[in-house]
Amino acid sequence: MSLSSWFNRLAFALHYGERNFLFSDSVGANSKVIFNRNPRDRVTEVAPWLTADGDPYPAVVTDSDGSNRIAWIVDAYTTLQNYPYAQQMQLGDVTSDSLNGWRGSRRPKISYIRNSVKAVVDAYSAR
Repeated sequence: MSLSSWFNRLAFALHYGERNFLFSDSVGANSKVIFNRNPRDRVTEVAPWLTADGDPYPAVVTDSDGSNRIAWIVDAYTTLQNYPYAQQMQLGDVTSDSLNGWRGSRRPKISYIRNSVKAVVDAYSAR
């Protein structure tokens, strides 16, 4: 959300209890606030049908113009809980390997897992 108007600045200052939204020289007309900063939460908000892994990792990504930027990579899966003629298992048992296991806060039971997805979230912008 843009902080270009004084009303938005006042609303954020009251909500977060932070007066720097009003008085700081660093907050200008082009300043924006990112509500969901956690990369996993941002992926699940945009793609709720995916089951996101709990351990995103950073990477340096090169843009088409040749500039480098930092991005978070989130592993995600397409899962179903009730797939016909399939046995249910814990998600952590299906996705664990020798390096890392399921680190999510919940451990759902699934009967189908498919399509490993790599979601890329820019670390500095809302892209």
